[in-house]
Amino acid sequence: SGGEIRAIAIRGKQSSETSRASFDVAKTKWKIHAVSSENPGSGEAAAKAIDDDPRTLWHSKWSGGTDPMPHSLTIDLGEALDIKGFTYLPRQDRVKGGILDRYKVELSRDGRKWVMAAEGRFDNIENDPTVREIRFERTFPRARFLRLTGLHSIEGKPHSSAAEIGLMTR
Repeated sequence: SGGEIRAIAIRGKQSSETSRASFDVAKTKWKIHAVSSENPGSGEAAAKAIDDDPRTLWHSKWSGGTDPMPHSLTIDLGEALDIKGFTYLPRQDRVKGGILDRYKVELSRDGRKWVMAAEGRFDNIENDPTVREIRFERTFPRARFLRLTGLHSIEGKPHSSAAEIGLMTR
């Protein structure tokens, strides 16, 4: 269910500054419910966006042609959660292909009826490809499905990618 860990290092009478790490809900129950475009044979399948490994990534189809945007990735969270926001980590391999700068996020309790949760831009993501935390204007109670839709990429090509997608429930 997540939380915060605080730690210090102690050596004799000296101690370090406090380090903090925050964790949200674990992805152990998550699975990909639907994806509009992917390259599973390339090692860039949709499941890579929720594998907790920032070195892997989901990328929309690029081999043998491309699919037109928008591209969507739907995650079944495995349980109903009160969702306050989401996180997007762009690919971390210094390649710009598919890094999203415009997106929308929808939530659902049943995977059929969707509610718009957020739509916007990831400002300066090309120069600063770090994790983005997007808080919704309100909490969405008991949502089980999250759909991220890539509306535009920084390169202007019909590509979408994500190293990791996460939730904010705190």
